[in-house]
Amino acid sequence: MAPFPPRFLLLLVAALLPMCHLAEAGRGLLQAPLVKDVSEFCSVQRRAFRFFTHLFPDQLARGVQIDYCQNLYPNLGTVTGTTTETALPGGGRFVQVSITATNVFAVAFLNDANNNRTLPLLGADVSVGDQDLDQLTPEQFNLVTARGSATYNPSFIQLDVPVGSPFPSLLDLDANIDDLRGVVTGPIRQNSYQNVAVGTPGEITVAQVSVAPTVEGELPPFITENVDLAVLSPNPALQEQVQALLAQITTVPVEAQFSLVDLEPFPTSPPGETCDPSSNLPNQCYDASGTVFVCCTGACGPNLAGDPQCA
Repeated sequence: MAPFPPRFLLLLVAALLPMCHLAEAGRGLLQAPLVKDVSEFCSVQRRAFRFFTHLFPDQLARGVQIDYCQNLYPNLGTVTGTTTETALPGGGRFVQVSITATNVFAVAFLNDANNNRTLPLLGADVSVGDQDLDQLTPEQFNLVTARGSATYNPSFIQLDVPVGSPFPSLLDLDANIDDLRGVVTGPIRQNSYQNVAVGTPGEITVAQVSVAPTVEGELPPFITENVDLAVLSPNPALQEQVQALLAQITTVPVEAQFSLVDLEPFPTSPPGETCDPSSNLPNQCYDASGTVFVCCTGACGPNLAGDPQCA
């Protein structure tokens, strides 16, 4: 049996399959694509979409997390979409997912890999020190959290999995091609951004697009990356309410020594920072490289390079 072609070639073949179906219509040579509602795919996803801008030495990177399948906080907004499975020549399947998420939970953060810290940037976020948001009333929750609306179109190949099989979590795949574009709005958490007070409304435009890798085994390269923060019109009365709530739910200090414009260098700080063992987030969970961590209430989640997770 001939060896399988490199993964990137299969992705190219899969991209051409819809045209093949048109050419071979009526001949029965190819199985028709299987289209389903996206709910089955969403039911097995274990985390929100999360990515960083590229890291540079001694600099901060902005990151964004969007709950595109509403697995973190269900019923906040709406999620619609489809999955399309296309059979590959010789077996396996190519899966294309199309999701439109509106007004779902989101958060933006700052990743300081040089000093092993992740700090909130936009909206309340339990993964970086905010207490359980479920303790808030619906009105309070809406005040301190960020919301995102986005289109997300990941795609992936499974060589030995036939069309119609259960979907995997994207975390279990070696690589998938991403295409996400959207907007996140919420209260700014850092008061050094253009000297704007904490609680001022902010808006982040998000874009991450990757393409098939040119070498088998490599991660897909990004052709577009953007986490662009803008300040919206302030509302002093609303900001006071947000500031009071953030002070109530925040268990780690929100430092204000950053320059967020153009990812300028982060000031040197003493090494050896750890999670507070006396807090409700005592457990330090690192990424696969052992350089980036988050503070968690209990066990650690999937150990992914550049993306530490609580269970």
